[in-house]
Amino acid sequence: MKRRLVSFTALVIAFRAAAVFAQDPALAQAAVYRIRMSIADDLGEVAGSLDVQYTNRERAPIGSIVFFLFPNLTPGSLEIREARVAGRRVLPEYRQKRSVLVVRLPAPLAAGVKVSIGLDYSVSVPAGSDGTYGLLSHGEGYLSLAFAYPMIPSRGAWNHPLPVAYGDFLTNDASSYFAQVFVPAGYEIAAPGTVTRRKAPGGRTDVSISLAPARDLYMAVARGWVRSERRENGVTVASYAARDAGDSSKLVISTALSALACFGRRFGPYPYDALTFVSLPFDAYGCEFSGIVLESARLHDPAFVDRGVPSLILLESTTAHEAAHQWFYGIVGSDQLLKPWLDEGIAQYATLLYYRDRCGETGARSTRRRSAAPSCTAGPRSSSRRCPTAWAPRPSTGSCASTAGDSGGR
Repeated sequence: MKRRLVSFTALVIAFRAAAVFAQDPALAQAAVYRIRMSIADDLGEVAGSLDVQYTNRERAPIGSIVFFLFPNLTPGSLEIREARVAGRRVLPEYRQKRSVLVVRLPAPLAAGVKVSIGLDYSVSVPAGSDGTYGLLSHGEGYLSLAFAYPMIPSRGAWNHPLPVAYGDFLTNDASSYFAQVFVPAGYEIAAPGTVTRRKAPGGRTDVSISLAPARDLYMAVARGWVRSERRENGVTVASYAARDAGDSSKLVISTALSALACFGRRFGPYPYDALTFVSLPFDAYGCEFSGIVLESARLHDPAFVDRGVPSLILLESTTAHEAAHQWFYGIVGSDQLLKPWLDEGIAQYATLLYYRDRCGETGARSTRRRSAAPSCTAGPRSSSRRCPTAWAPRPSTGSCASTAGDSGGR
């Protein structure tokens, strides 16, 4: 009965996704990812399989399809065990330090025609921070799975150069994601979209995830998390954090709900019915993904201060900034690799609008005037990949955001 329920839920989500995609001719031809992952008990290895249905949206036929293999830019790796085109085995080609996989098609794919590509693969996950902020990493009791599967970049990005270590890593079109993930016993998973869970042999959890339309699929696994949530205006904001992060989790939730309302009034409705925030060891302050945000656990530590700015002020500004990315990178796509100033600049401006709504014009001006160092790379180990501190106010009685530490319960 449980198996049937999970299947029925996935079917309902598939119909909803089809309805959304049918409203836009471009989305109707979006790629469809079906992913299966099994996470090792020590969190250091992931066995995966991918089936992606890809439609040629170019005007001319194409002879190959390009995949980005992010783990090969880290001390970890993603190894392709087998590649198939329409069920037939093929031999893929690697480029750019094995971060690019080229799958040549048996025959040119005409404009508007679909093809199914299957990839069996394994991921070796780096331990701890690795020069890419720890986006893909594991440690004592946690696993961060960013870009942990072969991804087809936007067509215009197939020949992009290697990304720099301190910026954005890829540019994706909106797609539909359906994933099945087997999680080790004793661990909880945080993921975007519609998530269902059921017991699997050996105490593991069989998790089904459906998300559409989306530019990527991020998930995290940990033990000892506490989930807090609040629902307003049809959107549930959830925070996964350590047990002692009660007040800071409340701040994340209240900030996110206020930011969603602020941006929704100006930019249009938030596209999902949930937004999830995950707190893990992470070298930057925050990183956005479709429907989910990774934030540094340091920001939940009351003792953490960066260049004179207390953690809770940084946490509020980071939360608002990453929420803004759900519109700018998420709904409105851009070339994040070569033109990061587009989504970052607008997200920064949106963060100022959040403070204007929260504090009034005087508080917003104070927030901007007293902002932390405006450089993404300022401070130890690049304080934020997403530059959240550019509008983060320094402690001052003149800035209403300086009392963010008292706003966790609102």
